[in-house]
Amino acid sequence: MHLLALVLCSAAIALSPVQRRQPPAPMPEVDATTGRDMRVYPPDRLVDYGHMKLELRFERLEDRAFTAKQTMTVRPIGVPVRGLRLDAPGLSITSVVDGQGNPVEWSHDGSSLFVHFAAPLGDAWTTLVTTYSCTDPIDGMTFTPAGPDPKAYPAEVHTQGQPESNRFWFPCHDFPNERMTTELVIDVPQGVSASGNGKLVAHNVASGRETWHWLQDKPHVSYLVSLVAGTFERTALPNPRSGVPMQVWALPGHVDEVRRTYDRTDEMIEVLAGRFGTPYPWARYDQLIVRNFGAGGMENTSVTSLLPGAWLSEAAARDSDFDGLIAHELGHQWTGDYITCTSWDHLWLNEGWATYCENLWFERRDGEDGYFDEVLDNARVARRDRVDVPHEAMCSKCWRDPGETFSRLANPYPKGASILHMLREMLGDRVFFAGVQSYMKRFGLQTVETDDFRKCLEEASGLSLEWFFDQWCMRPGTPELKVVPAWDGATRTLTVTVDQVQTIDEKRPAFRFTLPILVRTAGSERMLAIETREKSATRSWELDGPPVLVAIDPRVTVLKTATIEMPTAWWLEQAMKGPNSACRRQAIQTLGSRDEPGVAAALDSIVRDPARRWTERQDAVEALFALGSPASRQVAMLVLSDFSGVPTNPDAAQAASDPRVRRAVIERLPQDTAPAAIVRAMDAVRQDGSPACKAAAIGALVAMKDRWGDQADAARTLIGDALKIESSGEKVRMAALDALADVPVPAALPAIRSLAALGNLDRMRPSAIRALASNLPPTEQQAERDAVIAELVAMIDDHEERAARTAASQCARLKLVQARERLERMAGSDRRPSMRDAAKGWLKEIG
Repeated sequence: MHLLALVLCSAAIALSPVQRRQPPAPMPEVDATTGRDMRVYPPDRLVDYGHMKLELRFERLEDRAFTAKQTMTVRPIGVPVRGLRLDAPGLSITSVVDGQGNPVEWSHDGSSLFVHFAAPLGDAWTTLVTTYSCTDPIDGMTFTPAGPDPKAYPAEVHTQGQPESNRFWFPCHDFPNERMTTELVIDVPQGVSASGNGKLVAHNVASGRETWHWLQDKPHVSYLVSLVAGTFERTALPNPRSGVPMQVWALPGHVDEVRRTYDRTDEMIEVLAGRFGTPYPWARYDQLIVRNFGAGGMENTSVTSLLPGAWLSEAAARDSDFDGLIAHELGHQWTGDYITCTSWDHLWLNEGWATYCENLWFERRDGEDGYFDEVLDNARVARRDRVDVPHEAMCSKCWRDPGETFSRLANPYPKGASILHMLREMLGDRVFFAGVQSYMKRFGLQTVETDDFRKCLEEASGLSLEWFFDQWCMRPGTPELKVVPAWDGATRTLTVTVDQVQTIDEKRPAFRFTLPILVRTAGSERMLAIETREKSATRSWELDGPPVLVAIDPRVTVLKTATIEMPTAWWLEQAMKGPNSACRRQAIQTLGSRDEPGVAAALDSIVRDPARRWTERQDAVEALFALGSPASRQVAMLVLSDFSGVPTNPDAAQAASDPRVRRAVIERLPQDTAPAAIVRAMDAVRQDGSPACKAAAIGALVAMKDRWGDQADAARTLIGDALKIESSGEKVRMAALDALADVPVPAALPAIRSLAALGNLDRMRPSAIRALASNLPPTEQQAERDAVIAELVAMIDDHEERAARTAASQCARLKLVQARERLERMAGSDRRPSMRDAAKGWLKEIG
């Protein structure tokens, strides 16, 4: 699973925006009061689940309900079995019979379905047939009604099973330690397309109905079962490399954007199949862009669900891409689907690997620098994963809810990917990928734990790696280092001291690692290393001359935070001539705190160099604007003038041609106190061809609102007019709406109301609702004010949870007593515990 923060191209945590919280306080392994062991272990399986067939009928998607018959085969694993418990919260069970139609004793307590057999099950497969109905499930299945224009925004339904939510729409063993084959027969009104896992067995149209019959004939776990139904246009993707049948399901009218965004999927399959030594394992690979989807993407077996609007116009494709998201979810088809973690404490085997699949793709697409950009970004997890902060290890068995394992400080997405990079660096490509390919061949279509992967790497390498996995997976925290390289010209000796400054005690031993050091002199280049197992390590080397570059851990082979004390000249050399993007970017970022002669000029040269990788140029922008001396500020102001205005010469135009770099500069316009900065921001909104730059300019303009002066009316009008600008993902409108939440513009109210309504992009509607609350008509216009307040209160019941939560929070912020009755009902009786708790907070805020 993947949640995108921005640009939707890098890894993130798995909870949806409406569910995401700060990581909860760590849960102790033992309850101090009762002595109870609080660790979570996989539940007993008791039986092998062979095959599940679901036959579902949706009379109308607008009814938010369906009827179903489930046929499931089971067989005892060990001892004879007299009864089963299946997860089935909220389902209305009608009957349970065996394969011959004989009644089977059953009961349902509202949460679990209990089945009792008259005689213990034998070794043969037993069939259970359960009929039931389901209305507006609390989780796992989301119904999205049609917008005011049903052709533009038709009704849809989609499922989301991770981590344990599919139980809300079919009875199951809802934990990832059991696999089964599945079959979905979906009966929907004519004109509705319906997708399930696997291959299409049959598609029939008759009597105003359509039946879609899908078969997943290789076993997978319950949370990966998927159903999506709605009005879609299906675009076939080219597949000359892989031969895998692939389509993208999207709202009609976006074929060009879909092809622009997804046509590289076939090459991604080639890359990952080669690295894993295993062909793509399923019958097809479809990507479905669904409305009101909670996360960035979800790797259902053979059918990935993606967030709405996940396609790019020609202009938006110059700003960013979805390749990281696409590669992540595609990678899951091997790591997460073909091989699945047995329990959520081993989630990194799913998510860390999928995040590393992004690295592998960018390595193919952009070369070594693309790979090392991802490595460096993932390594940021060390800033939060500290031994001194009480929290669970990445592979801790302690959680209250399985969703917590996705958002730990030791985040399994970037930390897992960082562990894989460290292993690759330590073992080398040949051995590392030999172990990975052995892992794929040995555990395909099985569930696994971390030790399974470890043993494959040990067999391939001949090394004992238990210490490595224990240190990085089973222990919390990462090392915090102070590194001091010192040159003695008299003895021609370089001495490097490494101190581990994090807390070290009997429970938190020093980390074990080998720290590489790249040293370059006028006549040679050497890779040195310090092996560290204690608090401090020091080593010296004689060189052939004074070093011009000393780069500590240039390939990020150790996950850490580090303070490195060395001369600025070495940092400058590393920034300009380091061996890879991660090495250069670390130096560039460090230079932002070194306002010394030559630093601003070096950063300026990086910003202006179109041959430089854009990530380095963005870092250089940030570093340059962090410098505070008058001389450095003068350099920064010239960059602002050239990148956020009309270039005065061809060189400046070429330097500013990359919108990703231009956006980074535009975001810093508020640092220019001259009136011209406001004009440049307004010009960028009007004239810049990049949606991302327009959005950044709107944000910069609002940040300068206290300096608008006689430009105030023009600025307000410009922000209101920006609501008319269409862009991929509604990037520009969202920026304008966020601005209008800060700077009210009464004339924009009709457009805001329109954009807040159901039928607009669900990611944008919260911004529109916040703007609506900030642009209430004055009390002198009481009738119109009351009408807008009534809209806000009504949206507390919106079918899109993002919109509902935002409306409720805005009513609370404005202390609207009109919302009190609705929130009181929500606090007392809403089916969702999270909404009940939130409503209590909103009521307290209203007073």
